[in-house]
Amino acid sequence: MPVGVCPVQSSGHYAAKHNPMVFFQDVSGAPPSASNAQCLQHVVPFTRLASDLAADKDADYNFITPNLCNDMHGGSGCPADSVKTGDDWLANNVPAILASEAYKDAGALFIVWDESERGDFPIGMIVMSPFARVGYASKVAYSHSSTLRSFEDAFALAPLRGAATASPLLGLFQGSGKVSVDGGVADSGVSSSATYYKANNGDSLPNPGLTAGTVLSSDLSKICQSGYTSTVRNVSTTDKARAAKEYGYVGPSSGVEYDHLISLELGGGNDLANLWPEPIAEAHVKDRLENYLHAQVCANKMNLADVQTRIASNWVQVWLDVGQP
Repeated sequence: MPVGVCPVQSSGHYAAKHNPMVFFQDVSGAPPSASNAQCLQHVVPFTRLASDLAADKDADYNFITPNLCNDMHGGSGCPADSVKTGDDWLANNVPAILASEAYKDAGALFIVWDESERGDFPIGMIVMSPFARVGYASKVAYSHSSTLRSFEDAFALAPLRGAATASPLLGLFQGSGKVSVDGGVADSGVSSSATYYKANNGDSLPNPGLTAGTVLSSDLSKICQSGYTSTVRNVSTTDKARAAKEYGYVGPSSGVEYDHLISLELGGGNDLANLWPEPIAEAHVKDRLENYLHAQVCANKMNLADVQTRIASNWVQVWLDVGQP
């Protein structure tokens, strides 16, 4: 990247199109300017990272773009084996990040490819964090918008455009630290005795770091068929025990319902990331809401995908929005 200027123009193996920050007016100005002070302060050469990490002065969010040789795109003047070149770059730079205090202190490193090769195929992503859920697998279809949504959620920013309806990646992580939801604060650490969030009226919401919600089906012809839920219900006692352990619930089994955040009748999955020990009284209220939403969806009065997203985000708010059925 050119040094001493806001890099709004490509140069050599630096591709401006791979540096999204310089396309924001509040970063590089309108029109973009190579001398913009805000840009010069925040868009800096990669060589700065090592010293910033060593001094524990790195930013809370760091977007790193390798050049055209090191990002596996290749091009004129790059080594012939573009994949090996990218692998070597990661091998030389990732260990320093993982060894940093920034990473150890509830950090995460996302290694994301921007596209697949010659078609609409799965896109690679590797995520490393001290809070990764070991041995966990999800059936949720994630996208680049899911990654953006997760960053926006982490910094309490309103999700934009496609990210607003994307499934966040929070289900891949165990909870950590304090997070505010709807004005309430809950400890999302897995060792706590009550890892719930409180909605404004005191009802419990699941910890999104543990229960992000998963979808098994979006096919109305299946979901609206009588008896559908009995054909897909499959929650093991092992998963119930794991959910109780994650939430630190040690009370009697009669005190909670191991509930699907996105209910089966609304296409929810049986994954652990869609399961939580919900206080029994509130579970009965949520059951009535789900029956109502199912009827509305199957009568084509509500959009299923929208309902799934909203109930995964805050079922209590949905209950209030539809008039408390």
